[in-house]
Amino acid sequence: MKSDNRFILLDTFLLKVTKGYRHTNQLEIFRKENRGKFNFYNDDITDANFAKVTNKLIPGKTYTVKIFGIRSGKVIWAPDCLAFLRTQSAILVGAQGISIVWQQAKEKFPKGKWMVSFDEEEALWRDADGNLRVPFVRRASEGGFDFSAINFDLGWDHVCCLLCFCDE
Repeated sequence: MKSDNRFILLDTFLLKVTKGYRHTNQLEIFRKENRGKFNFYNDDITDANFAKVTNKLIPGKTYTVKIFGIRSGKVIWAPDCLAFLRTQSAILVGAQGISIVWQQAKEKFPKGKWMVSFDEEEALWRDADGNLRVPFVRRASEGGFDFSAINFDLGWDHVCCLLCFCDE
């Protein structure tokens, strides 16, 4: 695996996808069960909008999950983030992946950071203005959470973390 000193490994842990997981309705079930647990929840995070995920998670499979921070003072563009994730042999899992991490390991989300779950451009949802949107969960410094989607074309900096699923 290639190293890129703009990124810092913050955490690594194992995550097992439940045997009952179904990609086709993960986000609807997640919304019904958890919407009220978020300070803000973007209702555009739906199974229809994020159906084209590059890699569907496999029920019952265990993945290694890595969280990478971005070094302070650096601004990195989305293509560079995707290129870095490829060097890590990342499995791009979009909104479904970040929802499962929140369900099983929300304590792993760094406080005061935005955890983004990148996917290939052609798999991302385009909003009404035609902007590609990347799903993220923000954990506020006081601990509350937001679930939304941010513009792919923004610069990413030290308040952002990359979610990286890998085969165990």
